[in-house]
Formats: sequence, C-alpha cells, structure tokens
Amino acid sequence: MVIEDEPMIAQDLTLILESEGFEVLGPFDNAIDVKAELVKDKPDLALVDINIKGDQDGVQIAATLLQEIPFLFITSIYDKSTLRRVQKVNPEAYVLKPFKEVEVLMNVKLALSKRQHSKQETSEEYLLIRDKGMTKPILVSEIDLISGEDNYTRIILETNTEFLLSQTLKSTLEKLPESLFVRVHKSYVVNKSKIEGISGKRLFLNGRSVPIGRAFKKSFLESLRVK
Repeated sequence: MVIEDEPMIAQDLTLILESEGFEVLGPFDNAIDVKAELVKDKPDLALVDINIKGDQDGVQIAATLLQEIPFLFITSIYDKSTLRRVQKVNPEAYVLKPFKEVEVLMNVKLALSKRQHSKQETSEEYLLIRDKGMTKPILVSEIDLISGEDNYTRIILETNTEFLLSQTLKSTLEKLPESLFVRVHKSYVVNKSKIEGISGKRLFLNGRSVPIGRAFKKSFLESLRVK
C-alpha cells in the first residue's frame, strides 16, 4: 500500500514497486480512503509519507490504522521532534526524499524480512563470552552490532553495553544464527532485525551509521530475500 499525497512521488513509488513484481494498492492520499481500503484488503507492507496533508498525517495514520501491518516512512523531514513522534509507532524502516530506486527496494525488502523473522518461532539463544574473568551469557537477540578490531571483537548491545572479546570477527560470526546476523563490511556484522533504514552505502541502527562494504553488498541484499 502506498500512502502519499504528492502525485509524482506516488507514481514513482508505484512504478518502482511494480517493476520488482509487487502488487500495489493505491496510491492513497488521506486517512478516510486508507481506512476504507483496509476493510477490503490487508497489504503485506505500507509505505507512508509522514507529512501527508489532511485530518491525519502519516504518523497518525500509522498509529490508528496500521497497528497490524508493517510499514515504513517516506519523508524529507527528519528533525528531532518528528523523530520522537515516529519512534513511538515503531516503523520498520525509513526512506528519505529524494530517494533512489535501489534505496526504496532495499528498505522494502528489509521491512518484509524483519517482519518475517519476527513471526518465526525462535528460542532464546545465548552467546557465551568471557568478561572480567567470568563466563557470561548474552542474549543474541539483544545484540545490535559487532565490530572487528584486529584480533579482537567488540559486541554492542541494544542498551549500548559493550564487550571486547579476544577473538576475530569471523570466529564470532560463526557462533551466531545466520538467519539473524549478516556481515556488511570487513569490520562490521549487524543484527538484521535492528536495522532502521538503508541509504546509499550506509545502514542505520540505534543511532549508529554503519558502512556497507562493496564486497559484502550482494550477500547482504541476498540475505534480505523474503521466503
């Protein structure tokens, strides 16, 4: 579903999605029409313009009508007050205007991949590490980012807690579930479920910007395929 009130942008989004084989509902430019359509059909994903005109903007539409539908925001606005509002409704990703076709498709596939993973039944998996002379279990779903620093690996949790391990990035990655973690750069492994958006050669998660290495871009995109 495309929810966008600028006709040219709505048309561009529709053409981009249809060229990739997606069926598109809309575009819609107001909450009333969106609500009426959702009575008839339930999309797998919605692309929502934050600054849509009318009685409800994109954030309000997402909060009131899209509770059970994954969505990503299309926006040219990214100030602090807007960011605070959108964080409360938990979008799967963001696409910033002006956008490129590849960025739209990467973020759509990211959003669908994240939602698919959240539906899968997963047990609580732990990674055992040595920290200050003790063995500690880390819940792998709480890991945001892993960075390689020569023969050391730094693990960063969603709480910003960090652990430095005396092992290589490659050996750490081998201990983690392939369905959840992917290497995006020679120095970085990320938790796919924590990625907030992709723009150009970088991805974003929990306030951090991580480069996507040219040698890893293809395998990263392939990991976002929805089965």
